[in-house]
Amino acid sequence: NATMRIITGDDNGLIKVSSVEDKKVIAKMGTQTREEAVECMCWAATGTAEGCEEGADESLEEQCNRIFSGRADGVVQLWDLQKQLQVSRMEPMSSAHELPRSIFFLNRKPGDAARLVTCCENGAVNIRTLDDALENSTAEADITVKGPVSRMRGAPSGLRLAYGGKENELQLFDIAAEKVEWTAKNVPHNFLDLRLPVWITDVQFLRNSDDRKIAVCTAYGQVRLYDVRAQRRPVMSVVVTETSEQIRLDDGTKLTCMALSHNETWAAVGDAQGELRKVDLKTGKVFGKFKHISGSIRGTAFHPSPSHNYVAAAGLDRHVRVYDAKKMSCISTIYAKQKLNCLLFDPQPPVTSTADKDEDEDWLGIQEAKAIKKKKLEEGEETGADVGAEAEAEPTPGKPLSRKGYNSV
Repeated sequence: NATMRIITGDDNGLIKVSSVEDKKVIAKMGTQTREEAVECMCWAATGTAEGCEEGADESLEEQCNRIFSGRADGVVQLWDLQKQLQVSRMEPMSSAHELPRSIFFLNRKPGDAARLVTCCENGAVNIRTLDDALENSTAEADITVKGPVSRMRGAPSGLRLAYGGKENELQLFDIAAEKVEWTAKNVPHNFLDLRLPVWITDVQFLRNSDDRKIAVCTAYGQVRLYDVRAQRRPVMSVVVTETSEQIRLDDGTKLTCMALSHNETWAAVGDAQGELRKVDLKTGKVFGKFKHISGSIRGTAFHPSPSHNYVAAAGLDRHVRVYDAKKMSCISTIYAKQKLNCLLFDPQPPVTSTADKDEDEDWLGIQEAKAIKKKKLEEGEETGADVGAEAEAEPTPGKPLSRKGYNSV
């Protein structure tokens, strides 16, 4: 059925498909064990770096029916969402390839082979060249970068990798040359002349910047924007949490994930306290918050199509929430039972469910009743009749009398 779906991976090893319109989990896959916790996921879509996009050569159903998942034990699995089956399984080359933090496809030119990148926390990077069916690895290349790595992303050109982590500054890695071509520099010391610690938790490339502009969020509540050609220090660095700059880490200020809007003018940034903020990437100001999240946010994503302005968030409160990014209202909440580590947003357009239609009809009925009541009140005022007094004198059956009613009795 054509329905807008959210795919989530949890810390118990299950992958679940949830329907946004029906507000429930409609399919689940995997074995329920903590040793096989799903740490990261990506669409099995050729030609795109981070996920599938609407308008590609393949149909939406074919393009977004399969996903790759990275497990805590280092195993990479390919899943078919429609059949709810594991299509293929790729074992890690060694124990160094455990705890993957990122998995994604590199952008490629027509005719080039698809390359799947897996990056682990200790800095071990595995680049698999896949066959046309994306089911088997034809060649593998191992690269080691400086760890620890909290997040790695592929550049839009498909030629570079960006990554960072705890006390590991943002770096740009050239895949062909196998060397770091650019390293960021920490911000100046604070007013006490103390060095500010570094802990990058998420990285995002601005798509139309020729690999030049990179946005990051940190565990110390900062959102930073780097321009590789301009300087090594960030061109914008702001603290978006309520507290001021800190030397010691406070879990409440820890930013955990971020996603860029379609026009890339603002970002949705989630933290460990359940706050999902809208941050303007030009001014650095917080101009809105998405409410009702009660646990640490582990993943956030926008609907892939620019014509549907939705943003989804999932985390340790076991719920997936979908918001209207402009109105900032929650349109769907789905209970997924397990603590969630990551999510993917299906590019299928939304459909209006029967429940939504009923709600709309109820709302129209309420509005009509209000209009009729207002009209009667206005007519009563014109004729001089005290409509309000009559309403008070005749109490509604089943409701207790007001103080005025008792006094009159």
